[in-house]
Amino acid sequence: MVLFHADDYGVNPKQAKRILACSQKGCLNSVSIMPNSDYLQQCMEQLHSDQKIFYAVHINLAEGKCLADRRKLSLLVDRNGVFRQSFVSLLILSFLKRKKLQKQVQIECMAQIQEILKYADANDKLRLDSHVHYHMIPAVFQGLCHACHALGIEADAIRWPVEPLSPLVWNWKVIRQVHINGFLKNMILRICAVMDYPMVLKMGWKRKRAVFFGILFSGNMNWQIVQQLLPKYEAYAAKRRKNLEVLFHPGYIPQGGQLQDEKFAEFYHSKNRKAEEHALLKLRPGRERLC
Repeated sequence: MVLFHADDYGVNPKQAKRILACSQKGCLNSVSIMPNSDYLQQCMEQLHSDQKIFYAVHINLAEGKCLADRRKLSLLVDRNGVFRQSFVSLLILSFLKRKKLQKQVQIECMAQIQEILKYADANDKLRLDSHVHYHMIPAVFQGLCHACHALGIEADAIRWPVEPLSPLVWNWKVIRQVHINGFLKNMILRICAVMDYPMVLKMGWKRKRAVFFGILFSGNMNWQIVQQLLPKYEAYAAKRRKNLEVLFHPGYIPQGGQLQDEKFAEFYHSKNRKAEEHALLKLRPGRERLC
């Protein structure tokens, strides 16, 4: 199975509608929901009207306000309850204050998962990932696992954003388009994955990880790149009898649109999001078997 996936669903209703249009008119069949969105209820109502789409809890420790008591989250939020840590700063805290960070992450993850479960149907399967891939940070990953255990829930899938490099071999035109940040991000996530793997085995999540395509070109998954590389990643996943998750960020928000956090304005206003939306819409012809 191929999951054509969109992150960051639900920042505001217009953004959510724009993402869902990629499902109705294109090949999008999976989204990640921002649990701490001020518009969660309205966006969930829109989502449930599209019966063919999967969804995941997009654990968010990067943007907007926390859902748990801010007084219990001193490492994660400021005095207003707004998340204040970058990926790198949390990674450092993961080593310096591991137990304290792990506990605070567990508290917030429980609150965010429970918020999404309010809208879940009995047959819905819980899928997990995170905003900016924070869940791969070792102490954060442990906190998320403990949250699932405390809630007594079984995850059906966990995002494993470690992108294989072999599909790119000898494709120099595409390799030249990879920004150095893409390679660095993939390398850091690979290192985190090694540290997280024992917990994966303990949780029984080994077979719940799909092959991932979308790190090296994160924020630039345009039609040219997807057209050239998708068949190679599909073949790679099929050979290993695994699902394939292809990550897009089509949720463009124009200037003046509602945001959860102004420091993410450039991220949502990027015109590359329109290019990724175009790629999802263009994938539909001849690919109905994947939709």
